[in-house]
Amino acid sequence: MYLHYNIINIIMETEMNMVDVFLGSCSGGNSFFLDNKSEKREIIMENSEFLKNDIKISKIVREIPYYYNYFSPILDNINIEFGEIDEENKKYLHFDKLYNERNLVIIKKMDEKYETVEYFLSNIKNQNQFFNEFINIYKKMLKSLEVLEENDICYIFMGDNRDDIDISIDKYGAPILEYFGFSLVKSSLDVDLLKNININYDFFPIDFCIINFLLNNPEIESISSQNLLKICEKYVLGNKTFIEFQKITGKKVDFVFYKKNIEYFMKYVNQRREKIIAEVYEKGVKTWANYQLSILFLNLLMRFVKYNGDSRVFYDYFSQLLLTNIQPSIEKRLDINKNISYFDEFIEMDEKQWKNFSRQIKI
Repeated sequence: MYLHYNIINIIMETEMNMVDVFLGSCSGGNSFFLDNKSEKREIIMENSEFLKNDIKISKIVREIPYYYNYFSPILDNINIEFGEIDEENKKYLHFDKLYNERNLVIIKKMDEKYETVEYFLSNIKNQNQFFNEFINIYKKMLKSLEVLEENDICYIFMGDNRDDIDISIDKYGAPILEYFGFSLVKSSLDVDLLKNININYDFFPIDFCIINFLLNNPEIESISSQNLLKICEKYVLGNKTFIEFQKITGKKVDFVFYKKNIEYFMKYVNQRREKIIAEVYEKGVKTWANYQLSILFLNLLMRFVKYNGDSRVFYDYFSQLLLTNIQPSIEKRLDINKNISYFDEFIEMDEKQWKNFSRQIKI
């Protein structure tokens, strides 16, 4: 699912449990090397810049009061060489010879069983219950992002595309954020992290893509109108979320967004690269978490809610709110606090009020 950390997986049987783990490339995975004497699960992973960042951000998250209601950060980590793994456990490893030379880390997390948000929603058969859970998950996700922002963290979702929805659900039906490998300390421009994230135009905001482009092309002193047009075209015209939304609702968004992208970012043409990166980062980082959350929930909406009957009204106006957060103009996107306020009002409205509300936030 995630392609950023390498994990060595082990099959280990104990009297308490069977832990099924395999060798693959992933950021977390659902199977772990488990110490059954502890209430923590232990994962053996290859060290990487993303893992180091996850450990750094997790340390900040653990200082947040009652963090475990929203997040599952790394609790502890220990560096380990391959040769330090005992022979009894080594025989269960599926590995290539290169692992003998790699630095490994054991990370510890709470031993909780999580479901994916898609699996959780797909198992709800009652329509009223579905909408209640859907709304509650979205509201709590907004609260989770708000808590992180108050602690100077911009959460970057780690899915490789819109189909990898990086939200887990705990045994109480509450959403949990687990992986902080991409997340940013907002007040610190982490050039290396922003450069190394493998972006997907369907999942990351265009301002993020422009920064990533400049950082990965150091020979370019500025952004030309030609490069800007190419980025806008890739971002909008190939965006699967926009394409699917148009098929379902008949509402055109690609051309509108394409035009607005060009209009908004044209002011940066021929500006110094350092100025573009600094200015776009300062404005954009405040909106990126909510942008990605809106993309994810627009996809959940399209996946689970039929665009007909009574649900059509909810579909129309909730999608309007989400589209507001993914528009090109950074200043017109809603910050988390305003989004929470708008959504609370939105849930209490009747159809007539929704129409008025929709005109207020129209993209």
